[in-house]
Amino acid sequence: MNPTKLRPRLHAWGAALVLAAACVLCSLSVIAIQPGPLGETLAMFWSDKVLFLLNGFPVCVVLLLCWCAAGNVFTAVGLGSLIVNLMSYVNLVKTDCRNDPFVPDDFQLLREAMNAASEYTLNLHWGILIAILLGAAACFVLGHFIKSPRPRWYVRVGAALVLLGGFCWSVPNVYQKAGFYDRRGSGMSKTNVAEVFRLCGFPYCFLHNYNLYSVEKPAGYDSAEMQALAAADENVYAAPAVRPNVIFVMCEAYTDLSDEDVFLYSEEENPTHGFHVLAQSGRAKSGHIVVSNFGAGTANTEFDVLTGIQTNMVSPGNTSSFRVLHKAVNALPQAYKRAGYKTYFMHPGYSWFYNRDNVYGWLGVDERKFNDEYTDADKKGTMISDAAFLSPLTADLDTRLSTTEPLFAYTVTIQNHQAYPYTKYGFEPEKPPLSVSISDTSMETLSVYLEGVRDSTAMLTELCAYLDSRDEPTLLVFYGDHRPTLGQDYAVYRELGLTTGQTDSVSDIIGTYETPYLLWANEAYAPYCDFDALALPDVVSSNYLGAAVYELTGLTGLDPYFDTLEDLRRTLPVISHGCYLNPDGTPVSALSDAQQSALDTLADWKYYRLREEALIS
Repeated sequence: MNPTKLRPRLHAWGAALVLAAACVLCSLSVIAIQPGPLGETLAMFWSDKVLFLLNGFPVCVVLLLCWCAAGNVFTAVGLGSLIVNLMSYVNLVKTDCRNDPFVPDDFQLLREAMNAASEYTLNLHWGILIAILLGAAACFVLGHFIKSPRPRWYVRVGAALVLLGGFCWSVPNVYQKAGFYDRRGSGMSKTNVAEVFRLCGFPYCFLHNYNLYSVEKPAGYDSAEMQALAAADENVYAAPAVRPNVIFVMCEAYTDLSDEDVFLYSEEENPTHGFHVLAQSGRAKSGHIVVSNFGAGTANTEFDVLTGIQTNMVSPGNTSSFRVLHKAVNALPQAYKRAGYKTYFMHPGYSWFYNRDNVYGWLGVDERKFNDEYTDADKKGTMISDAAFLSPLTADLDTRLSTTEPLFAYTVTIQNHQAYPYTKYGFEPEKPPLSVSISDTSMETLSVYLEGVRDSTAMLTELCAYLDSRDEPTLLVFYGDHRPTLGQDYAVYRELGLTTGQTDSVSDIIGTYETPYLLWANEAYAPYCDFDALALPDVVSSNYLGAAVYELTGLTGLDPYFDTLEDLRRTLPVISHGCYLNPDGTPVSALSDAQQSALDTLADWKYYRLREEALIS
């Protein structure tokens, strides 16, 4: 007797029930496997019931496609459950070890992920992995012993095409829609990406992130040519006679807005008075950088300065350059480490915000400190004050500046973060004197903002006094991350009669994105610091600032890309927002062939550095 004739056989309705039950159970298992309490996730789903559909649909598509391929319903369930549950498991392990969820771009970095895994103490959740494998194995065994209806091949092919068509339509038209995504999760902030994945569901968030933070590959890009170009750098590093400590302070929303003619401050009363005193000290170089964003995008300015790559050059529409980083890259901290520096980062914000903890590790920063260094007593209003930011910084510098290894430090303040109502500080700050009348609402916004600028300037002045008290040569790099949003549609700027936000001229466009910078040498470093040799213009794109510091402190020859930026900065110092400036500050009416070729090379460098280049040894 043929043993196959003795195998139990499902009817069509039985196979349909098995598939339906499997879709429900697999959707639940994927959510149960992801990090965090299942109850909290289901509570979020219950308050926003469309999340059930958004997370269940892709799971059902995978299981049904497996059925179309295998024919046997149990085999399909085994294969489909293995795929979706293992993806959720990978998300669990990755989020556990780095607080950064599994996103589609990670598929491009499997080799880097395997290398990086050795650097972490991983909780592999063996019980969950074994349960996934046993569940799939049980389905395969049932598929071997139980027959199920097997539709003809053309029926299964047709069904597969319909499923794929619906799925491919849904990704750009539903899953990737930013407005639709922003409404999910009952108004939840989307900045804590790991938390959003947990509460809104891994399948939905995974698909939303598909190609969300891409790195555009330039037309005609050739990897071999880039490798040859990187190897062709003729600069040779020679350690300078003095290796200064290098301290970056990027100050939240810091601008010299109060220097505009519409303000009637005396010099001493101006909130930026201390900045100007330092800039005119004879030990400094100051000007403006042109950043990638207006009103927000703090991390993008960090990215621009530290990598030498502009956020706006990464890909069209990219809004968060830190999210394109998934591996170690050659950046400014890496170059300083090769020169024998210690590396340090401090920010009184959350470590997960902009994925900073992971990103700064990939940029080459070994020691990273966040808001767990502070308490509520350190706040001025809603944010950690600049005064409180300075206290642990100088305490850390006390120990780190006195060693034989110089220090590379990058720090980011937070006090003057928007918004700017009187409730921010709980009192009404001094109103600025103006030559025009503005609305009460605009005066509220402006006075609260300038209170923060005044505090930031005081912090800068105190930090410089501290550094002058030290015997170790030190260079301070201070600048603002972006101009502030002051009212809807540039309301405060308009009432002040300023052109911020206008696009009538190159000057208006560039001015919208300008923030002040200060390079300042303490007394111990001033005799060795040649600012004039930099030929640094008054206005320069933000991606040149780190390269200028690299050159000033004697690192030329350590990184071919930063060496390239040294040369390009001298011929095309501003390449921002579709505008270009000559070294004398005049607009470039038309790019020359040489300039266009240099920009094309810059685009190739961007892709090579972020996607292909290995760390320089």
